[in-house]
This record gives sequence, structure tokens and C-alpha cells, in this order.
Amino acid sequence: MKNKKLFLLILVALTTLSYGYTRSQDSAKRKQPAKFQHTPYAEKACKRCHASEIPNGKDLVTEVPGLCHNCHEKFLGDFAHSPTSLGECLLCHNAHESEHRSLLSEKEPELCYLCHDQLERKMTNEQNSTHSPAVDGCSVCHNPHTSDVSSKLLKKQVRLLCTECHLEEGITLPVAIDAVGYQHKPVVTERSCLHCHAPHATFFENHLRAEPLDLCFNCHNKEIITSDGVSLANIEELLKSNKIHHGPIKEKNCSGCHSPHGSDFYRILLDEYPKDFYTDIYDENNYKLCFTCHESTLLQDRETTTLTNFRDGHINLHYLHVNKPEKGRTCRACHEVHASNHFNHIRDSVPFGKIKWPLQLKYREQYTDINSGKPCTPSNSSCIKSGGSCVACHDRKFYNNIKEE
Repeated sequence: MKNKKLFLLILVALTTLSYGYTRSQDSAKRKQPAKFQHTPYAEKACKRCHASEIPNGKDLVTEVPGLCHNCHEKFLGDFAHSPTSLGECLLCHNAHESEHRSLLSEKEPELCYLCHDQLERKMTNEQNSTHSPAVDGCSVCHNPHTSDVSSKLLKKQVRLLCTECHLEEGITLPVAIDAVGYQHKPVVTERSCLHCHAPHATFFENHLRAEPLDLCFNCHNKEIITSDGVSLANIEELLKSNKIHHGPIKEKNCSGCHSPHGSDFYRILLDEYPKDFYTDIYDENNYKLCFTCHESTLLQDRETTTLTNFRDGHINLHYLHVNKPEKGRTCRACHEVHASNHFNHIRDSVPFGKIKWPLQLKYREQYTDINSGKPCTPSNSSCIKSGGSCVACHDRKFYNNIKEE
């Protein structure tokens, strides 16, 4: 019996010693200084902030933020972060020590998410693509206290801020925005990149705010007068009222032809495309934009039975109209580049001359019965499209692309 009691006493003693050792280890861990310490706390100069001999949170020499301003310069700016304007320094900062820089109570961006929870949902949605600076930390782009630039507390004007990375650090833009011959207006206005791009996270490619075509309609849903007085059509209405869309439009990809950041080519196009009705001499290089999709031989071969249906027998009428030593017609003379209600994007009319007179093409499709070879109506099953006719630059002329020569 005595041995049993002795065993129990030894067991209790060992347990107590073990518990005491564990607590002392925990205490030692807690007393390890944090990675970052507030200078008065590190120097044990408690009386710089506290009035009593035994400091507590209710004995501050001066109320916050006045206490903080005894050492830290007051943040001034046209726009202030709400915690700054309300003097709530301790909403974001620890007073004594922290494992995070600037004595932040949490690391970025988790600290910011404590208030900006809607942004957190966007950033953590696995379906979204996130912008690297927003992942690294909000203060990459934002000043957490005040800003003279923006109510969004940006460190610099939008374009200057974006080009810090997208030019200076080698994350290149497709074009040099300030050096292009034709600038895209949204890029050079105050909101600049933010007109089209989401700075934090988005579901769409290239950090766009929406599908490319829908994004363009934010501006191109009305007539636009350019700085040189030229009227740009309401593209949204044009596409609604004309049902046959050009290939890039079908793909909702305006950047298939246009450079959204600016370009050295007319109408911020990606490459050369004639801007006039006539051209004095045919040059293949003037049609580089079209030839990124269309065969260049379309305008180079006098005769064909395969390159185009715009032919009279084997005579290539594209070549006949365009490839001329003078007054050659350009693509825009007959084709609407965005959309039309006619096969192959034939125009109803084309703006002609300085006064942009609407020159009517009055294009008509022609149909032939494959059995009889006579004109027919499309409702007949043996009736096929065989050509057409127009009148604009000349009297009405017809072409037949199924006739044998």
C-alpha cells in the first residue's frame, strides 16, 4: 500500500514539473520579440505614450491620433483613407509590435479585406484572373493614408502608375502610347487604362472589364465626333441594323483589326488600309491589314475561277477594280467593314468626296436556274446565286460567275 502511495506522489510530482516546464516554454515563446517593434516599445520608453507607472490602454498621454502625431508627420492630401481622416490609426496598426512591416496588425492584402470584403470575394474567386500587384499587396498602387491624385488613393495618375510596370519593368505594351500617330481617346483621358481594364480581378482575358465587343459599346453606342471633326458611326446600332457581320465582329473581337492602345495607322488599325475611295497606284503593302486574313492574290491575278465569286466568267473583277494605274477603287468603295445587309458586306452607299455624299451602289444579286440557264427566283430549288449588278461609278453592269467562256 505504501509503495502504491509513493508511486502516485512521484507521478503527480513529475506531471507538475512537466506542466510547469511547458508553461515556461510557452511564456518564453511569447516573450520573444516580434519581427517589427515600435521604437518607444523597443527602448522601453513607455512614458512617451503612457502616463502611469503601470501602462494600460486607458492612460495615454494624448488621445490617438494626436499621440501618434507627436512623432509621426501628419498625413496631408486632397483625398484621405477613412481610418486616416477619422484618426483611427490602431484600426490598421499595432501600437507595440507586429510580425508585419509598418506594425500592421495583419499582412496585406488580408488587412484590407477586413473592410473591403467585396474585393476579397473577387480576388479569391477561382474563376477570376488576378492582377499581380493586387495579389502582392494593395500598397503597390495605393497610398494607405492620403493621396493628392485620386479618391481611390492611387500613388500616381492611372497611366503613369500602370506604365511603371508595363513599360519600365519590361512588361511591354503592344505600342508606345505617347508616341503613336493616332491615339485612342480612352487611353489618354484621366481614367486611362481603367476604362477597359479591371485593376484587381476579372473573369475576362487580359484583365478586361467585359467581353471586348461589349466593352467597346460603352463608348461606341452613339455617334462620336473626333478631334478633327470627323463623325464616327454608332457601331452598336450599325451592327443591330445590319445582320451580316464581318468575321472579327462575329468573334466579338474588335482588336482583330484595331489596336486599342493606339496606332500609327488610320483609325487605330493594326496595319495599312487605304482610307480613301481612290488610290493612284496599286501597292500590295497598302492592304496589309486585309491580307492578314484574305489572300493577296485576290487583287493580283487577272483571271481566276477559285479566288473570288466576284468575276465575270474567269475575269477577276476585284483585280479589274483595284489593280489599276490610276483611280483604282479601294476595299471601302464597295465593302462595309463592320456589317451589311448584303452578301459579302456590300455597301448600300459609300461616303464620296469632301462632302461625304452618300454614293448609292444599288447592288442587286442575280440568280440562274442550273437546268435552263435562265434567270430565276431563289425560292426555286434549282436556282443558285450566279452573280449580281451595281450602278454607282458607271451605268448598271452585270456579272455572271457561272457562265462558261
